[in-house]
Amino acid sequence: MLKIKPTILIVEDEELFRKSLGRLIDRLGYKAISVSNAEEALELTKNASFDLILTDIKLPGITGLELLKTIKQRSLNSIVIVITGYGNPDIAVKAIHCGADGYLLKPVRIEALKHTINQGIEKSCRLKNVSCN
Repeated sequence: MLKIKPTILIVEDEELFRKSLGRLIDRLGYKAISVSNAEEALELTKNASFDLILTDIKLPGITGLELLKTIKQRSLNSIVIVITGYGNPDIAVKAIHCGADGYLLKPVRIEALKHTINQGIEKSCRLKNVSCN
């Protein structure tokens, strides 16, 4: 198998949280690329492939759920984890029905975030038949 360093796209409008996620992802040994809105994410995903996408649900302009739907329409193999500060069970169910591979509530527990990211990367690597460790 080909060995690669997985790349994670962070879509988060809160700058401090976005930067914290990026640092954590770097420490986990992955490459982090971050943007502050879904429009930028959609533009990046036209020409680049990401092993995992972490997106907030509540974003300015295009929402995280709309981003999720568009990404899943482009590629069912895209791994998308949604993060939200709104603990509404209806949003979680909607995200899963739209194809989310995981769902985390803010404030995010570091161990839960690490576990979810690692699981998502493992799934992505299996789907692409590459070695990510």
